[in-house]
Amino acid sequence: MYEVCLHFVYVCDFAKLEAALKTWKKNLDIPYWEIKKASLLAEYISLGEGKSLAREAFDVISSKFETCSYKEKYYWASRKAYAHTILNLMCSGSSRCLRK
Repeated sequence: MYEVCLHFVYVCDFAKLEAALKTWKKNLDIPYWEIKKASLLAEYISLGEGKSLAREAFDVISSKFETCSYKEKYYWASRKAYAHTILNLMCSGSSRCLRK
């Protein structure tokens, strides 16, 4: 779905982008893709919606990082750093965004 959304961005069809984002079902079992969706929402549709979804996905990733096995730490640390960077960029104008 992410690639479909990128196509609509590249051809500047923002009505279809919005429709595609609305049909993209939330799946926090794979929070990496929710961060991708959040970045598209924040950039092209609604910064507030994007921040909210990014925050939710970041919390899931953080939880998985805290509870995963030692072998999985590197994977979740990488995802957490990525999610933190995206969320931080979305919140650059708000000092409270990353804090609960």
